Amino acid sequence: MQTIIQGKEIETTYSVKAVRNEHGILTKKPELVKESKVVKWDNLFDPIDGKIEYNTPYFCSRNRYINISENEDVKVERQIYRADINSLIIHTDKVINEKEINKTKAENELQTVMAEYNHLIIDNDSQMKAYCNVNKIDVNTVDIDDLKKICGKNTVADIATLIWN
Repeated sequence: MQTIIQGKEIETTYSVKAVRNEHGILTKKPELVKESKVVKWDNLFDPIDGKIEYNTPYFCSRNRYINISENEDVKVERQIYRADINSLIIHTDKVINEKEINKTKAENELQTVMAEYNHLIIDNDSQMKAYCNVNKIDVNTVDIDDLKKICGKNTVADIATLIWN
């Protein structure tokens, strides 16, 4: 029997989640969404004759790890026995390659939608608007969560008030 240790190639697709009401007004803070999926498993080494040993955990753990070099251990995600080729295939959490899809486009879209969200919140709050004006803060790029902390605002309650009024 042989043991085959594999790492993964993944594709990460980026998109923007912008929740709007029936009038097209943002109802929640937009967010960047990342979805990753394994597209291919590749061998990390030539197949090894026989079974391999797993690292001994220092504490009680259900996770199993193996060292793939002197200084790098990887988590075993799945173990598959293939009777047709008499091989044990071990899938690890080692990422060999990652392809990013729509990352730049999604980041640009997030900036645009965040500017819209910031204006929605700040333009309807005199205290926050005054703070930005006095301190010459760009409403399009300000971190709205930090601004809310400074002005003592409750994120969820404030946006609900803006939308329903």
